[in-house]
Amino acid sequence: MAVAPTALIRVRARAAGAVRVCRRRRRNSLATGAALALLVATAAGCGSSDSTPEYCSDLNSLKTSVSDLPSAGIGGLSRQISTIKSDAAAVASSAQSDFPDESRAVRTSADALAAAVESAPSNPTAAQVGAIARDVAALAGAVNEFADAAASSCD
Repeated sequence: MAVAPTALIRVRARAAGAVRVCRRRRRNSLATGAALALLVATAAGCGSSDSTPEYCSDLNSLKTSVSDLPSAGIGGLSRQISTIKSDAAAVASSAQSDFPDESRAVRTSADALAAAVESAPSNPTAAQVGAIARDVAALAGAVNEFADAAASSCD
């Protein structure tokens, strides 16, 4: 059985069209794949370089707790000491690897203040109040030193 020349032309045209469609699809899928890979790489890069360390928010909480101390009085300090210890511990643990000396100073000064407050009687003497005031100043100094050291990471 002979094939008509026009039918053969149609078959070749269809085959050529199918090849063009396949090539176009392959090109489109390669372009889509490349665009997707670029998008994933860009998103991964954005997430890691712009993230703020955890100790920055911990430091802000501790700064707030410490800045409230001057108006708290001894009674307020007794009520607030657990928050201060918790905030100081959070800063120290989250920044231990980046700022070991500053972290240790914050934790040590918070622990010293807590010990002084917890051991003070309900009506402390002037000497006891003076010791607590020195511990508050030491904690404020440690927090400020930590904030200075971490300024470039937390801005």
